[in-house]
Amino acid sequence: GLMTKNANVLKMASGNPVTPVALVQSFADVDPDHPVTRSTSAVYWERGTVAEKDMFHKVQSVCVWGGFDAVHAAWNHARVGLEILDYGPKRSMVFISAETVSSQESLAAAAGALAGDTVVHDQQACHSPQLVFVEGDGGKNRADGGSPRENAELFAAALGAALDEAGKSLPRGADTIDRKAQVGHMRNMAELMGETVLHPGSTAWTLIVTEDFTRTASNPLGRTLWILPAESMKEAVSHVDDLTMVAAFSRRADMDTYRDFLAGRGVDRMTTLGNMGLLPPGTPHEGRYDLTRMVKFISADLYPAPGKAGSREMTGMNLSDKAAEAAAIPAGVEI
Repeated sequence: GLMTKNANVLKMASGNPVTPVALVQSFADVDPDHPVTRSTSAVYWERGTVAEKDMFHKVQSVCVWGGFDAVHAAWNHARVGLEILDYGPKRSMVFISAETVSSQESLAAAAGALAGDTVVHDQQACHSPQLVFVEGDGGKNRADGGSPRENAELFAAALGAALDEAGKSLPRGADTIDRKAQVGHMRNMAELMGETVLHPGSTAWTLIVTEDFTRTASNPLGRTLWILPAESMKEAVSHVDDLTMVAAFSRRADMDTYRDFLAGRGVDRMTTLGNMGLLPPGTPHEGRYDLTRMVKFISADLYPAPGKAGSREMTGMNLSDKAAEAAAIPAGVEI
């Protein structure tokens, strides 16, 4: 909205009322009379209230980020002519090849890159990894013939060490009591089910090795990752769907191999480890370019009026000199 020069109302989330206010206040600190400052407000209302209903009837476009409930609530207020740009729940996946796990050097490099992708934004962004698939090698690369489970646990151990190292420069943000309870419950359930659980003795990060994909539906985030063994890369990428934001690979060759398949599955973006949060300039967001939807393009034709001098050539939209002169912007009109 700022980039398209709209008047913007930022609805504060109940879980984070500070950031929008701080953003707006930073504008005022620089220049309280600047058009951006004067056209941006941060407000709060409860979901389902009259204030929310009135706001949806006054605005021309709405951007909504959040889970299914938040997106559905916005669409329930939809009216004819209202642009709703929804950025619903998405998650990102990582694919570790057997070749990557086959040597200590490539294993450490991949773990370090993934740790960097995880700690950025404390895993709160849609491009943050949540699921990590590790391919078994069937004895092709390691003398002991690493099974999918063995490779997954080997990578999990390396990733834990890398997260400890990454946490030194980018420590986790403050934890809430609710999230600590969620993490504790998640760890306890995993241990009861016989799954491998790795953590540093605090809630700084959590890694759970599971063979049950259905277990990955929930995630308290904050540097919590599911590690899933896979018989093959083909099996691993079959879990991608249209709710997958980023598919990141430890090897560029695997990304190239499955590029068309992943596009058909509905993924938004493909990249390599270490680049999940680094979007190249011009990259679409969730597969779309939405700025144009926040601008109304109005046209005023330059055709001469009936009976007036001037013509439109059949070869294009060229006007005669007199018609072009007549269509010139009047003096004093600001554009």
